[in-house]
Amino acid sequence: MTAKLTSLFDPNLSLVYSAEGIELVDAAKRRDAPSIYILLTDTKTQFSKVSKLITGDPYNHVSLMLTDSFDDPIYTYALNNGISSLKGGFMVEDRANLYGSFYSLYELKVTDAAYRQIKERVEYLAANPNQTRYNHLGLFNAIFRKNIFSSEDGQISICSEFVVEVLRFGGIELLKGRLGSTVRPYDLVRSKLLKFVRRGKIN
Repeated sequence: MTAKLTSLFDPNLSLVYSAEGIELVDAAKRRDAPSIYILLTDTKTQFSKVSKLITGDPYNHVSLMLTDSFDDPIYTYALNNGISSLKGGFMVEDRANLYGSFYSLYELKVTDAAYRQIKERVEYLAANPNQTRYNHLGLFNAIFRKNIFSSEDGQISICSEFVVEVLRFGGIELLKGRLGSTVRPYDLVRSKLLKFVRRGKIN
């Protein structure tokens, strides 16, 4: 169940907020405010190579983290075995399976309520991965940034759609007026709510 969105709009930030998410600007000023982390990666898999050829983006995979440590769970949607597999869905990544990937890490300050909602959502998906599926047709939506193939099933997703929708579940809209299925991973860095943390290679 997604948070009900309102049409509150701040033209200076180019963002849409839900009633809960309107507090994000104030939360960003609090040193003790909880953080969500957005991890963009170039995994060097065959799938990533094909994606880069099509999109021209430096990163074509995105995950969500509740801490900035690669030793903690890293949440995403992915194919089970890269491009050679048709099966996939929600996945908990770790340092080992992202080893050697180039990355950029971004921080998003959130309210306590938003953090709890997001944490509950990813933990629910982690406990029920068999209820999820990878949205193969959704790749075309992201590539062309158009909602060509619609799905109302919140358990079917691609990595960038997952990040957009799980933040929306917490009342946060990073990109105004964009359906989650039309967002590429690298599009997320355009949000002014994200703060760059570091980039490098996962070892």
